[in-house]
Amino acid sequence: MIQNISQSSPGRITGIGGIFLRSSQVEAMNAWYSQKLGLEIGPYGVVFPWKDHENPELPGSTCWNVMEKANDYFLVEGQTYMVNYRVDNLSLLLEKLKAEGIESLKPVEHHDFGSFAWILDPDGNQIELWEPKDSGLGL
Repeated sequence: MIQNISQSSPGRITGIGGIFLRSSQVEAMNAWYSQKLGLEIGPYGVVFPWKDHENPELPGSTCWNVMEKANDYFLVEGQTYMVNYRVDNLSLLLEKLKAEGIESLKPVEHHDFGSFAWILDPDGNQIELWEPKDSGLGL
């Protein structure tokens, strides 16, 4: 059964912000996805714009990007992909997680397009949490 995300509880995931792949051949991967699947790859990879279901005036986006296999963005050695989850209140969510024994892997980063934190799931996969400022992506 598919369930809609409740808009009533702050400090929660609201959707998928991005999918990031690691590759030792970024240009070849980008060319393959572009030629075979028609992705138009730009400076942020591919940014898929959309409108919020509850508030159609609110812009949203989901990013897809291939990154160099050797990079500092992925903190878990050998992890080949990372999911970025959009959250509505990063500070509150991190407080809730900390109370449950889940620590951020490094300090929160603030950028023009939002704030980011990183945690591990029970299998040790790095997860990125993003409180977006969609206007920073030029949408």
